[in-house]
Amino acid sequence: MKFSFETLLNAGGSRLTYGLLNLRILGWILYGFTKPGILIPSQILAQIIRIGVQAIPMASLVSLSVGFILAMQSST
Repeated sequence: MKFSFETLLNAGGSRLTYGLLNLRILGWILYGFTKPGILIPSQILAQIIRIGVQAIPMASLVSLSVGFILAMQSST
């Protein structure tokens, strides 16, 4: 059996998988700090805004849809 990071990701949501994923993310962040010009603060802020603030309409739509489904299921 071949042991790789991809096989752990396919195994399911275990704590080991989550921990290895976090270590990989931390590794890329540290790699970015060692190479000048890779981590640009304005680009990081732009991505934070794009992921967070601009996702509010979609999150609201999903929340509204789930609310409708729960209301319909509880009425029967």
